[in-house]
Amino acid sequence: MRGRDREWRAVLDLLRRVEDGRAGALLVDGEPGVGKSRLLAEAAGHARARGFTVTCAAAEELGELVPLAPLVAALGVPVAGDEPEAGLADRLRAVLEERAAARPVLVALDDLHFADPGTLMAIRTLHGRLAHRRVAWLLARSPQDDRGAGRLFAALERAGARRLELAPLPPDAIAQVAADAAGAPPGPALLDLVAGAGGNPRLVVDLLAGLRDDNALDLTGGDARPRSARPPERLGRFARERLARLGRDARHLVELAAVLGRPFTPEDVGGLLGTTPAALLPALEEALGAGLLAPYGDAIGFRHELVRRAILAALPGPVRHALHRQVGEHLIAGGGPPAEAARHLALGVRHGDHHALACLDAAVARILPASPAAAAGLAVRAFELTAHADPRRPDRALAAVEAATAAGRLAEAAHLAETALAEPLPPAARAGLAAAYSHVVYLRGQAEAALHHAEAALRDADAAGLTGDVRDRALRALLDATVARGGDRAARHHAEAVLADEDRHDHTVLVTALTTLAITEWNRGRLADALAHARAAVRRASAAPTRGLHPGLVLAEMLTDLGHHDEARAVLRETAHAIDTLADAPWRPAVAALHARLALATGHLDKAMAAADAVLGRTRRSPASTVPRDAVSSRVTGHDGMPTANGHSQLSSLPPETAPAVPDGPERSGGDGNGTDELAPAPEPHPASEAPLPSDGLPPPPHLFAPAALAVRCAAELRKGDLRAAAACLPASGDVPHPATHATLRLRLLAARLTEAREGPERAFTLVTDLIASLDENRWPLFGEPGAAAWLVRLALAAGDRARAAHVAAAADRLARDNPDFPCARSAAAHTRGLLASDLAALACAEDEAPDRWARASAAEDLGAALAASGDRNGGITALLRALAAYQEAGATRDTARVRRRLRRLGVRRRHWSQADRPVSGWDSLTDTERAIARLVAEGHTNRQIADRLFISAHTVAFHLRQVFRKLGLHSRVQLARLVLDREHDRRA
Repeated sequence: MRGRDREWRAVLDLLRRVEDGRAGALLVDGEPGVGKSRLLAEAAGHARARGFTVTCAAAEELGELVPLAPLVAALGVPVAGDEPEAGLADRLRAVLEERAAARPVLVALDDLHFADPGTLMAIRTLHGRLAHRRVAWLLARSPQDDRGAGRLFAALERAGARRLELAPLPPDAIAQVAADAAGAPPGPALLDLVAGAGGNPRLVVDLLAGLRDDNALDLTGGDARPRSARPPERLGRFARERLARLGRDARHLVELAAVLGRPFTPEDVGGLLGTTPAALLPALEEALGAGLLAPYGDAIGFRHELVRRAILAALPGPVRHALHRQVGEHLIAGGGPPAEAARHLALGVRHGDHHALACLDAAVARILPASPAAAAGLAVRAFELTAHADPRRPDRALAAVEAATAAGRLAEAAHLAETALAEPLPPAARAGLAAAYSHVVYLRGQAEAALHHAEAALRDADAAGLTGDVRDRALRALLDATVARGGDRAARHHAEAVLADEDRHDHTVLVTALTTLAITEWNRGRLADALAHARAAVRRASAAPTRGLHPGLVLAEMLTDLGHHDEARAVLRETAHAIDTLADAPWRPAVAALHARLALATGHLDKAMAAADAVLGRTRRSPASTVPRDAVSSRVTGHDGMPTANGHSQLSSLPPETAPAVPDGPERSGGDGNGTDELAPAPEPHPASEAPLPSDGLPPPPHLFAPAALAVRCAAELRKGDLRAAAACLPASGDVPHPATHATLRLRLLAARLTEAREGPERAFTLVTDLIASLDENRWPLFGEPGAAAWLVRLALAAGDRARAAHVAAAADRLARDNPDFPCARSAAAHTRGLLASDLAALACAEDEAPDRWARASAAEDLGAALAASGDRNGGITALLRALAAYQEAGATRDTARVRRRLRRLGVRRRHWSQADRPVSGWDSLTDTERAIARLVAEGHTNRQIADRLFISAHTVAFHLRQVFRKLGLHSRVQLARLVLDREHDRRA
């Protein structure tokens, strides 16, 4: 009696009432299979155990030859062939009175929806005449196929009987039923299948029995799993039996409803059957009365999904395919949901059906703007069903690649392009496909491959003498790939050539060229020109929004670099809206990546990490999350695949790719191979403007925006002082490979900073010497990464290389002279000059003009140290206190600790723990400092090493460590290390 506590209490109440000398009746309603018979059987057994005389029977569906048969069978009364019903009813009453005088009686009658009118009248009469006898009536019926029992129940309820609705079981109870029937706890796949029973326990039992009969139930591994999602033959027989009871019109209606696969309106099926809702009423009423269909608000659908699937599987394949095609064409013609139309059309088309494939082509073009995921499934299906010799195959390949790309299914798009490019193609078709393929691998972060295919596309276009759309696509791909590969000079040349002959190119190429110039000029340190190009690109793009064309992302990054955070947010909001409006799935993570940068720049480290995790989570869950493996770079961010601290590539250790929306195979019988054409379209990606998704702890895949997220997370962890977490974003060697895009430059700088913290300045300096040498060519590190220029000077000086420190300062000075109207450039120049020459005025200027709070804190710290070194103790303390406050605002725990050490050396001791509502024990009771110490202990560091890392004394470390042991109830460093590592494992899992 899983999940029937309330109903069982009602049975016990009835039995107690009768034991107390009063009659009673419990009327049980419920759909077939919901557990009425089981309830009556359990009640009968329990009543016998309590001393009741129990009489049980059930009405027969095909009727009875004996009058009042259920009552006669229950009471065991002999019947003469010609005895009138009235006389028989009197004898039955006498028998009940006699038995009730001796002991309480339970009369349990099941399936009364099949009972004849005479039986129903006799029950009503006996209930009234025995109202003062110890007789309990337990009556059950199914409302869906009622022949008059409903009127009996209504009359008895008016006479005081209690009505009990036996509802479908809740999911937890159904799971228990499944476990009982399977002999093992159900796994996720079985639970998904069982959910189709709609809470009906008999369907669950039949499903499990059918899976056993078909040898389709796997009990290895401790749980029960179906070997196939196809409904078992037992359910198929059940479906055929239910259909056989219906008239022809009702049967056709139910079969069509099974193909539709979702609740429908009478108008829906009326249009498909070529009739009116009024004419459908008899068939609808019959199907509803049989319990196969049920109302759902304003629509009608199957009562149980398992039954629908069994009916669908029972349809002959050609009939199923024809109905899917009819439904798809009907939805397209009537402006129905694009995704639903696509699903049906894809399942209704067969090989060689040229007319149907042409319908798919038209549907793809119609659906793509609003629903890329649905269009992708349809386009892929059309391509796969097109013969190699068909002249439409190249066009369908291109449509499939572009639709899959728009839907964010980049791995599938790449596979399609590779398949098509391996076939003989005319030059024009090859150029179009190569350009599309270049865009796909560009989005996947494969800069080298993107450039290769873009160049091939342009060669093919020129060889074919093409001057229109195909060549422009190849040019766009070339511009994107060249910038992504770090070839600024070549990219600038291509962009200038495009803009010099605007009339020959379309809108998208002109926007891409302007965006390319903006990036290359930005890297050259020509900030005003770069901003002008970026704004011009945004204006052009907004006039005719196009997928894959979002210069607002580049402008928002530039504004973030400059410290114009409010304007950056405004631009990002507009760009996110455009991306959502266009349903441009591959670019949605870019918005989260830039939100992460903005949060980091404004000192909101937790928000920055959450947004970074959103990027990594989306790219990981996306079907784009696969393969590849050379350079990952981008207009906004980029990197190459990099090994993690354990030596494995964090950007290429990937989970299995999600299956494409359209399954493989010529017959395409369904995504689960169940032969029922249960093809689900791929879900639409999350909006770019939604809240960040949580991280699932897996390594990020190689994706265009993953490196930016890694850089943000690494920077945030480094500022918080968690060196181990920061290292997880970087290679063990600390050497981030080229190309030198913005994200990889950030990662290179962060790797060097981490190395400095762990191994000292000399080792860290070796990681940035080539970067310093390239500052004349790429000046972005001087202004794009806050405080980087000053840190490079500080590092070079600490490593004893004053010449390279001077080189950085000179480069920063030239940048400032070239950009006098930009405070970030002036601040970088002043900061580097101040460090190199101990120029107090320059350091003060750097603090005043710093683009964000962390850079401002860094300048204030250097100013404070310089003032103190010059003998101005009070001035030094004042500047260091400003630095302390700014670092605290930025959430920079490690930097805060370093400034506190400087202040302690100047004789200033400040209380540095924050008051918080904490428990008295457990991990949550630890302060930030205590947690940092615990993590460092888990890494195997000594107290002395921890003290050096946290800028405190070894005695202070020992004090905090004693507090950690006390709060956690531990006694050794080994226990502490095990606890920290277990927590880290649980967090990632």
